[in-house]
Amino acid sequence: MTELTKKEIEEKVYGILRDVILPETQVITPEKKLAADLGCDSLDILDITMRIEREFRFTVRHKDAGRMGDMTVDELCGMVNDKIKDQGL
Repeated sequence: MTELTKKEIEEKVYGILRDVILPETQVITPEKKLAADLGCDSLDILDITMRIEREFRFTVRHKDAGRMGDMTVDELCGMVNDKIKDQGL
């Protein structure tokens, strides 16, 4: 995988969220929390986790997946960005 910019990572994460969350009912912004604001339930979080793993080719740690519902969209993008930087992807 070629090195992705922070903007490219954000675009891909937003795309994943749009695919999982009904776009006509929710506006996705950086400060919204996945569960409380966007209405993601545990199955949505699992779907998002699997899509992130497939898109970015890394494994989301169990502790990160477990707290993903409480993350903001910005925190989720940051987690993905940090993981990519840590692994040199």
